[in-house]
Amino acid sequence: MDISTYIEAIKRQLRLAPEVRSPVLRELRYHLQDRALELQQRGRSYADAISAAVRDMGRPRLVAQELYESHSQGTWFETAIAAGPHLTLALLFAFHGWQSPLWLGLALGGIVLLTLYGWSRGTPIWLYPWVSYSILPLLAPGVITLFYLWQAVHSHATGAPSPLPAWAWVFLLPALPFTIWSLASIAIRVVQRDWIFGTLLLLPLPALASWLLVLSSRGPLAVSLNPLLREVDGGIAMTLLALAFGTGCFVRLRQRRLKVGALLFTALAIWLVVAQASPQDMSRWGLGLVALLLLGLLLSPALLETRVAPRGGGNEPEDSELDRLMPRS
Repeated sequence: MDISTYIEAIKRQLRLAPEVRSPVLRELRYHLQDRALELQQRGRSYADAISAAVRDMGRPRLVAQELYESHSQGTWFETAIAAGPHLTLALLFAFHGWQSPLWLGLALGGIVLLTLYGWSRGTPIWLYPWVSYSILPLLAPGVITLFYLWQAVHSHATGAPSPLPAWAWVFLLPALPFTIWSLASIAIRVVQRDWIFGTLLLLPLPALASWLLVLSSRGPLAVSLNPLLREVDGGIAMTLLALAFGTGCFVRLRQRRLKVGALLFTALAIWLVVAQASPQDMSRWGLGLVALLLLGLLLSPALLETRVAPRGGGNEPEDSELDRLMPRS
């Protein structure tokens, strides 16, 4: 195996951001070339020197794993920034600050500004939780439609009147395709880097949708919005704290399987908090739907990656001038 083939094999299995992966692979290529040149100077042929340098480096899968663990851990500063939006909103709900247009506007405006700053920096690891909340206005029409669909199903099951007149569905239902298209477009872009970042980005969305299901089971929100939300503010704050903790673990952990485990643990914690706060009439089928939402979220980016993100995408440097000038025997 020559150096280019070896580097390509590692690249296909190395799940790092392009801005990190390129210099890492370039440095590895230079190291292999230097080692091969050293072996040539000791009397080995060109082909034998290349083969020995590659063989001594180790199997591509193991090398890719070591490189990932060496470069995938975020700093404590990045960890704090990544957990920032969850903690900000947790405080907002814990102290009922969402009822103040000033505090709510400051929180959401700050999230959008920091998201734009993160995009300008080349999608750092801390960016994805901020994107989750920044895209909520884009997804709001579809989320509202799903909410009223859930209320309509719940009303039909309990014999209560429909929450909306028939003509209102003409305006609401077209929002669903737009929301699905928007979410898919964002997810595809993120999944092209790594599906676990897609899961990290999407994780707050089913958590918020789960609380909407809980609230819809307690009665029509339009009648008494504030008392209902104040009643579950503590549970929503706990959910956001679970998201902050899971995000922090994700950023700090080195091994990929542990990062996935942190996401699974966070989804389980969200489900437990929602289950604790749910009314009795929701315990059998509503909680099952919440579980399906969370499970679908965890699996969908991985399934999407198999279709839209071939491993090792991106252009890496070809053989350097040193490799081309090495004498061939």
